Amino acid sequence: MNEPRETPTPVITDQQAKRVNAPIGGMIISVLVCALAFLPIWLLNAFPKEETYQRNINVQAEAERVAPVAKFQPLSPQLPNGWTSNFARWTSGGADGVSYWEVGFVTAAHEFLSITQTAEANPTWLAQQTEEAPRVGQRTIDGHSWTIRHQPEVERSLVLEWKGTTVIITGTASDQEFDILASAVTDGLASAGGSSSGPSPEATSQAISRATQ
Repeated sequence: MNEPRETPTPVITDQQAKRVNAPIGGMIISVLVCALAFLPIWLLNAFPKEETYQRNINVQAEAERVAPVAKFQPLSPQLPNGWTSNFARWTSGGADGVSYWEVGFVTAAHEFLSITQTAEANPTWLAQQTEEAPRVGQRTIDGHSWTIRHQPEVERSLVLEWKGTTVIITGTASDQEFDILASAVTDGLASAGGSSSGPSPEATSQAISRATQ
């Protein structure tokens, strides 16, 4: 009866072992070097500062700055506590020839609304600003008739024609917050010929009361 043969155990020299382990060691070192190089960048960006998301632009100062180049008084509506502005900018006429003033707001309910104002509106520009949304009705706010433009999966817009200017309010907010901003806009337009481009605190309080009734 034949005895089972033992399988010989492979034996490698120290030099061969070093050659086998060298690529693994080099790969580990490379990974560590890359990780150490990336760590400062990650630490700088992993925890963004709170103010990054809580910008509050001085809209009135920006409106006064661009007023000399505009053909109208840029709006800086006075809004209740809890509303902030995250941008205010003047866009000079490009290929379409339309220059406009635009301000973005974060509402008290953390929704977004913007106003766009121009004295050079045309149907093509208006369609672009409202994302080609069709007219779906009218909404009367403080005695002023706003055109509603809306379609599924597109932000709703209210459009007002006022003494040679066009104002568009666009966003995701509730009817109540649309009304608050629309009231502040029309009060601001009415007082644009005076010393202030925004409504008085009393007018703002009245607009809030009307919207919350």
